Formats: sequence, structure tokens, C-alpha cells
Amino acid sequence: MAKHLQAQTNLKKLAILPISLVILTVLFFQASIGLRSVCPRSNRFPSFLKNLCPSFPSPPAIYPFLDYPMYSTPKYEGDSFDRYWVFGISENSNQVRILPKDIGGNFWVFQKNFVSAIQKNDKEKIIQYVEFYQSSNPNNLVKLRLENHPLVLSSEGLSPGKTQVIETVKLKTLQEKK
Repeated sequence: MAKHLQAQTNLKKLAILPISLVILTVLFFQASIGLRSVCPRSNRFPSFLKNLCPSFPSPPAIYPFLDYPMYSTPKYEGDSFDRYWVFGISENSNQVRILPKDIGGNFWVFQKNFVSAIQKNDKEKIIQYVEFYQSSNPNNLVKLRLENHPLVLSSEGLSPGKTQVIETVKLKTLQEKK
């Protein structure tokens, strides 16, 4: 029985080091990412100071370490939160809302790639997404319209703001320039 207890004690002692290393690693990443806003970015600072600051990707890629409210900026009454919606307009003027699943992605792929491509008028990316969309949908799109449907923060919670058309893209024009 004594050998069994001693073996358990030895196992616990062996487990302390790897668990401690995991905890220290997580704390290091948390601190590094949390403090990156104070890292010098301008050319006034010596390069060795810039090199001390780690470079990490932006949210949501760093999810477990930063992408939660503890590090977000405060929001006040009257602040608005952008919600971008993309509509496809077919030859017969029917409108269809294009969702992230329609382009084979999730919310972040939709926002960072598709919506961004429309905002920047990135013809190649837009055509890629439209071709993917049309491969699984019968609508023959001739235009895309990007709209912002913001939510406005008030004392009662979130309420819809004024819808804004951000960009309208004629697809035929894009394909001719390709």
C-alpha cells in the first residue's frame, strides 16, 4: 500500500511542471496581447523596443486570449454597431439577401473577405464569390448591393438605425474588365 501511495505522490509531482508551463504560457500570451496597445509603433522609438513587442494576429484569430469584453472598448448611448448585409439583384430585378453560408463561409469570412471586397471594389474577389454563389443558386445576378443596417445603443437596449446603401456593384462591368 505504501508503494502505491508513493507512486501517486511521484505522479502528482511530475504533473506539476507541465501544468505550470501551460498556465505560464497562457498567462504570457494573455499579457502580451493585452499590452500590445502600449507597444511603440512610430519611428521615433529605437527598433530594439519595437522588437520586444510580439506581433500577433487580430481578433478573432486570437480568441481565447483577447476576443472577449474584458479588452473591448466601452460603448455609450447613441453608439451604433454596423451590420453589413449583401443583396444580389437578378436580371428581373428580384433581390435576394446573400448570407455567409451562400458563399461557403462563416460570419468572419463573409465580413473580412466578401464585404471587404465589395467595399474596396476588389473585382477578382467579388467575381470569385459571385461565381461560387451562382454555382449553387439559380439566380443570375447582375448587381450586388452592400447595405449597413446598424443597431443603435440606447437606454432601452439596441434598436435599428437608419439603413444606408454603402456600395452598388454592377457585375457585368466587372466581368468585362476582367
